[in-house]
Amino acid sequence: MPRERVSAGRRAALIAVVTVSVAYAPIAMTELWPYADENAPAIGETLLAAMVSPSYVADALATRIGPYGRSLIPLVVHSVLGGLLMLLGPAQLLTAVRRRLRLHRVLGVLYALTVYGSMAGAGVYLARTAPADAFSGAAFWVVRPPSWWARCWP
Repeated sequence: MPRERVSAGRRAALIAVVTVSVAYAPIAMTELWPYADENAPAIGETLLAAMVSPSYVADALATRIGPYGRSLIPLVVHSVLGGLLMLLGPAQLLTAVRRRLRLHRVLGVLYALTVYGSMAGAGVYLARTAPADAFSGAAFWVVRPPSWWARCWP
């Protein structure tokens, strides 16, 4: 079966998405580590502080310590697996992987399982965090929480 020719625009878009994904993966994987250990790598914080201001980053970090501390392990699982997804996705696009059907399928199954694991970590965090304490406030809640929800959070 002959391969389709890929246009220059599609190829450039693909290269851009892969480059951004692979470059952001280590930032995503290590983003929450400073909440567990102050000596942990903080690549994202360092870059953000250089682009915005160190005081902005310090304020953002200070407001997250309490809510993240209650669900730190699920959040670290979520961020590490999310970073892994940013590496597994582009790996699926490599011609060498796509030519090997078995490897392509194994990577696809691994990708799907990693998605479920990452979302499970996020789900645990959201289930254990009041809407007002979530990073984006009540953005993850479609409707007002039921009245019994207020009794769950002191």
